[in-house]
Amino acid sequence: MLSVTESSSDFDQEREERMKASDGSSEAALERSLSEWIPLDVAAATVVLREAKQILDNQGVVFFLRQGTCLGAIRDHGFIPWDDDIDLGSVIGLHGFSEKSVDRVVAAFRKNGFFARAEHQDQCIYVSMIKLAVRTDWMCYRIIDDSIFHYPGTRIPVRLLTNLKEIEFIGEKFYVPNPPDEYLRLKYGEEWMIPKKTGFEKDVLDLIPEAPLPGRAGRLKQFLIKHVMPWRTSRLRILNHKGEPVAGADVVVAGLGRAFFYAGTRSILVSMWPVETTSAQKLINGLFRYQKKDNKFARARAFRNSMLDLIDDPGLKESVSGKIISSYAHPLFWAPFIIVGESGSNAN
Repeated sequence: MLSVTESSSDFDQEREERMKASDGSSEAALERSLSEWIPLDVAAATVVLREAKQILDNQGVVFFLRQGTCLGAIRDHGFIPWDDDIDLGSVIGLHGFSEKSVDRVVAAFRKNGFFARAEHQDQCIYVSMIKLAVRTDWMCYRIIDDSIFHYPGTRIPVRLLTNLKEIEFIGEKFYVPNPPDEYLRLKYGEEWMIPKKTGFEKDVLDLIPEAPLPGRAGRLKQFLIKHVMPWRTSRLRILNHKGEPVAGADVVVAGLGRAFFYAGTRSILVSMWPVETTSAQKLINGLFRYQKKDNKFARARAFRNSMLDLIDDPGLKESVSGKIISSYAHPLFWAPFIIVGESGSNAN
C-alpha cells in the first residue's frame, strides 16, 4: 500500500520507537504496521525480501512481486521511498500451488523468525508477516471468473500471471506479472509511470468497482445479498438548500473511518460486513434512545442494550405479506457492528 509522506526526521523517530517497543518480529509490531503508516527502511526491506524469496523458493512456491513492490521494481528499479510494506503474491491453482501449501509455508516463515498469520477471505488467503519491523503481505489469490482481485476491487486477468516475467531486482531474480506494464496500468491507472507521493487518492477511487466483488458466499449470505440487502460502493448524495439532490454530485466513499478521525471525531460505529437496513436502523435508534435517557450512559453499554432489544425483536418481515423471514437473533443482524475510538460516556 502507498500513502502520504512526512518529514524524514519524523520517520526515523517513529522507526526507532517501533524498534524499541518490540523486536520488530512480534504481533504488536505487525498490528502497529497495519494501523500506522511508516515508510520502509530500504536496507531492512532488502534483507527481508531476500530471505522471503529464499524461504518461498525452498518450499517450491512460485510467487511474484505485486502492487507497490512491483511498481517500484519496474518503474523505479528499487523500493518506492514512501511505500510501507513488501507485496508478494501467489495464485492458488497455478504453478503447482495449492491452498494446502499455505500452512506449511507459514510455518517455515515462523521457523525463520517471522511473526506470521493467515486469514482466509473470499478472494484470497491473506498472509501478513513481519521481521526487522518490515511487514510483508503475501496474498494467495483464488481464481474467480478467470481473474484475481486486488485492492480496492481491481480485476486482474489470470492470463497476466500464467506466464510470469523474470526481472532483476535488488541483485536477485524475481517474477512479475506479464506484461508488467498492463498489470500496473490495471492496478494504478494510465498514469502509473508518474510517481505520486500525494494526490493518488482519486486514482484509487476511480478503481473501486460499482458492484460487489464475486466470492464464495454461503447460501444464506447469497440469499440475503440478493433479496434483502443488495449493495454497491457507498456514496454520499449532495443536496441543495431545498433538500433536492444535485445532479452529478455523488461522492464515492472509501476509507471513511480514518477520515472521520483525522477530522476530530472521537468515535465511530462501523460494520464488518454489509448490513440489512431495517435491523441496522433499529440498532442505531436504540443506541441514541439509551443515550438520550442518560448522557452519561457509555456508548458501548448503550449499544449492547440496543443489540439485546434487537435480539428480542420478532425479526425481519417480508414487505408484502408481513411474514417473518428471518430472526433478528441471528448474529448476521447484530454482530457486525463495533464502536471504534472512545466507547465511554458522552460526558467524557
